[in-house]
Amino acid sequence: MRRKYLYIFLLLLIFFVIHEVVTGNAFEVRLTSSHTTATTGDTVRFTATLPLYLAFVPNVWLNVFEPFDSNERLMGISGLRSRRFNFPIRGSTSGKLRFRTDVYSLFLLNIFRSNEIDLKVIPRMDTLRDMRVTRDTIFISVGAERQINVMGIFDDGFNRVINEGFMGTTYEITGALGIAAISEDGRLSAIKPGEGTLIVRNGNVSTTARIRIRQPASYWSSVEPTPDPEPEIDLGAGYTRQR
Repeated sequence: MRRKYLYIFLLLLIFFVIHEVVTGNAFEVRLTSSHTTATTGDTVRFTATLPLYLAFVPNVWLNVFEPFDSNERLMGISGLRSRRFNFPIRGSTSGKLRFRTDVYSLFLLNIFRSNEIDLKVIPRMDTLRDMRVTRDTIFISVGAERQINVMGIFDDGFNRVINEGFMGTTYEITGALGIAAISEDGRLSAIKPGEGTLIVRNGNVSTTARIRIRQPASYWSSVEPTPDPEPEIDLGAGYTRQR
């Protein structure tokens, strides 16, 4: 009788292992979220599903590592094979955040990392009162790129970065044609020397900044100076000779 139960247990164990391998849960930590976009005041729920052999590991953390590597780690609510994390969107948080779950051993060694999830945090743009580019004049060399930083000033007293196009921010370059290009998220690429005006808009609010594009320092170091012509000495009767 005991042997019969042992066989049943082994068959169930083999079935479970095959199921875990086929579904991809055997060797990875899988992170999912309740939202892909959120706004101030929302709480986003993340769930990390663990392989069975990691089910009882105590140190499972949710990290925000882009656009910054957060020193603050969020501890999860324990389930049998999952950890749940409630991430509140507060204050000046805005833009694209990237999350990952890290699993640590008892000695705080990082032994597993989950997949990465992006969350777009969009503030209430109807409360945008004013905006400004962080530099009044943007100097950049031909061939270089630079991220334009746009700060929004909101009615709730917070200043938030609103560079990204998904927040409704748009960019336009006027003045000399073809001197630069700019992406929908405010990535400026300098093409040729010149000056222009950058116009940034979001709804009924707008601001401007000057763009000045110059040749890189390497350009001037590679230009060879043109030598002065040798002076001529008049010998009279139509004859000349050079010194």
